[in-house]
Amino acid sequence: MTDPELGQLGSLIKKSKKILLTTHINPDGDGIGSGLALVNEFLKMGKKVDFINRDPLPEIYAFLPNSGRVKHAKKIKGNYDLAIILECPDLSRNGGIIDFVKQARYSVNIDHHLGNSMYGDLNMVDPKAAAVGMQLYKIIKHLKYEITPEVATCLYTAIITDT
Repeated sequence: MTDPELGQLGSLIKKSKKILLTTHINPDGDGIGSGLALVNEFLKMGKKVDFINRDPLPEIYAFLPNSGRVKHAKKIKGNYDLAIILECPDLSRNGGIIDFVKQARYSVNIDHHLGNSMYGDLNMVDPKAAAVGMQLYKIIKHLKYEITPEVATCLYTAIITDT
C-alpha cells in the first residue's frame, strides 16, 4: 500500500455517507473481523454502514463488537457511495450479491491473496500480508483513526484466525 493509495482511501471514506462492506462466501475470521473493525470505525464517524455478505455470520464470531450488524442477502438492494470488498481475490468469490459498477459509486478491493484480479476502482492488494486484518491495522494507523478496544478485538480476530 502506497501513501497515495492510503490518501485516496482516506478521501473516499471522508466524502462517503453510505458505505457497504462485504467479504467472501462462507466468511471466515479475517473477513468478518476486518469488516467489523471498519463497521466500528465508520459508526464513530457517523457514516451509514452496511456489512452484508451472501452467507450468514458464523456463530463463532457473534462475540465481536457490533456483530449484530452483519447481514446476509442473495442480492443487495440500493446504491452506495463506497463499497469496500474484503478478502476477495475476484468478484465471483463474493457470491455475486451486488453489481459494483451500477450500485457503488466507487469500489475498493482490500485483499492479501496472490493472483488478485484487481477489479476495484482502488486495489489495495498486498500478498505479503498474512491477513487483511494486518492491512487494516496499517490503514487505520496511517489515517489516524482511533483503535478502540472494539476495533482491536476485531482486528486481533482477523489476524489470529488467518495466521
